Amino acid sequence: MYPAPFGVRLFEQNGERPEDVDTMVEPDISVVCDRGKIDKYGCKGAPDLIIEVLSPSTRRHDRLVKLNLYQRARVQEYWMVDPDNQSVQVFTLDRGALKICEDYGPGDVARVNVLEGCFIDLEKVFS
Repeated sequence: MYPAPFGVRLFEQNGERPEDVDTMVEPDISVVCDRGKIDKYGCKGAPDLIIEVLSPSTRRHDRLVKLNLYQRARVQEYWMVDPDNQSVQVFTLDRGALKICEDYGPGDVARVNVLEGCFIDLEKVFS
């Protein structure tokens, strides 16, 4: 797990240099299960799970632009955490598209789909 600031080069290909990549994002939290993707610059390729905490200034960007980027990069799971509404929307990759699979509230226990047996008590997150 890597909190921001942590650069993610979503579309970097083998042989490219990090400074040549034109699409880099900085998610609030990135979970990368393949240590081979980590280098001194951040993450090369798509993390397994990305969590974005929505704020008034980033809400639209996270819901539209980043969702599209993460889908194109084939991120397996994407969480949008809304502290104002105390909710978490979980999207998982299904046939190339990030589709909403769960919508959690403050008293729920959220399942992390990419990490078997991992659950997060949202009451603790939103308290």
